[in-house]
Amino acid sequence: MRGEREQNCLNKVKENWGEVSIYGLSQEDIDVVKHGVFRAVPNCESSKFPDFIFDGGFIEHFQITSSQTSKKGALHQKEYAHYREETDKEICKFQEEMNVHPSFDEIQERHWCFNQPKHSYENLVIYSSHYFSNYNWKKVVKLPVNTIL
Repeated sequence: MRGEREQNCLNKVKENWGEVSIYGLSQEDIDVVKHGVFRAVPNCESSKFPDFIFDGGFIEHFQITSSQTSKKGALHQKEYAHYREETDKEICKFQEEMNVHPSFDEIQERHWCFNQPKHSYENLVIYSSHYFSNYNWKKVVKLPVNTIL
């Protein structure tokens, strides 16, 4: 899944390294992570796992969410897409009304609010099928650190 988005994500971590918060790791582990971030190069087989390789390890990007999820995706994303669709319809309708019946002596306004669906720590799930399939890669050297930046 490596592409421009993955490269941009890695670049952003590099550019903001001094501001990255890393909790629960020893200084030695932080040094391993930093080494990987700054020495990683794209996998020459762009469609294969992992996204980036460095001496002694690899970096793989994948999306996680704190929203409830199903096979159809994250609840938050589905509800937000529905919210945007409905508000876009209402905005178009309002604009049409203003074009048909312009009102120069009164102010009209509309407000919309998106109510966030439930998010939780328990929903921060790394799909085991994706995670463990990574260890099928023959050159994997297991790092002492698995971290999320």
